[in-house]
Amino acid sequence: MWREVLTYEDMEKVAFLKTDFGCALNYTADLVKNIIERKTDCHFYHYKSDKMELLKGYREKNGLINLIAYTLKADIKDYPEAIRLMGEHAKEYIKNREIKKLIIYFGSEDEEQMNIANIGVGKIGFSEFMKIVIEEYGKLGFKTIFDKKQVTNELI
Repeated sequence: MWREVLTYEDMEKVAFLKTDFGCALNYTADLVKNIIERKTDCHFYHYKSDKMELLKGYREKNGLINLIAYTLKADIKDYPEAIRLMGEHAKEYIKNREIKKLIIYFGSEDEEQMNIANIGVGKIGFSEFMKIVIEEYGKLGFKTIFDKKQVTNELI
């Protein structure tokens, strides 16, 4: 079940998760707290089950919802389910908002850089990861626009 990150203890847990499986080195609870307190419309959500642990962070900026955290810790065989859960959470998060566009990832034309930039994504490779995202998010009603610079999901 997804829970919003609100307590300092929660912030410590997600900081370790993001550092070990996401795209940040030396992420700290104080940094998470600072981001939540200082950024407009900024929220982190954590999911934990027997099979996986997920983290999503959203921030509204410039007419879009930007994903500021996208971390997954799971066995490769569980990636489709993990990505589906991430998509379901995104849909729930934006369905009642005016903004229906979600920037999943700001990227690079260098796929190897993308694999290094996010440990969870790099575990299966950015191209394979994107195939699963397009399929799973599509089932949820998202139109995915994917180019070498960013991934945009728009809820239709």
